[in-house]
Amino acid sequence: MAINNNDVKLFESQRLSDEEDGGGRATGNVVIDGNVNNLFQDISRIDRTIGDVALRKAYIGISTDNHDAYLGSHIILTDAPDDDNVSVLLFNTDSQVDERNAARDRIEAYVVPGTSASFELLGDQLVGQRSIVGIQREEKTLPEIGEVYRLHNSDTGKEQYVRITLKSRLTI
Repeated sequence: MAINNNDVKLFESQRLSDEEDGGGRATGNVVIDGNVNNLFQDISRIDRTIGDVALRKAYIGISTDNHDAYLGSHIILTDAPDDDNVSVLLFNTDSQVDERNAARDRIEAYVVPGTSASFELLGDQLVGQRSIVGIQREEKTLPEIGEVYRLHNSDTGKEQYVRITLKSRLTI
């Protein structure tokens, strides 16, 4: 007997939640294709307004009665979400037991220090503030929405990454 496309299944992890312990080992519960909210909850008004990251761990497996080897397996996303405000990222953590924090750390690991920004911070930047204030020469290109910058305090060695989500320009 052969392994057919309908033998390849998506299985739930132990905890399908955005709590810190979300994820875990594979279960035998099949994620039913086409069911609404089978992995993710509806997007709330607040999440749609200010944004949110929802992470879910799921497993690909074979559900068949035979013992055939499944060779050359892979997975790809071929269809974008119907909602233009939703993005999807598919990746492997190489762990059968990790939880949400490990997945979050893996996503954020792409951020590495690069060249210097075209602006300088103006004044003190306080922990937890929702905006930063900088100054730059008029002929320099403004930071683009989506760019990530590392704020680094050379005295303490502490650092924080910030993503530009909104920009405004004030010239005097």
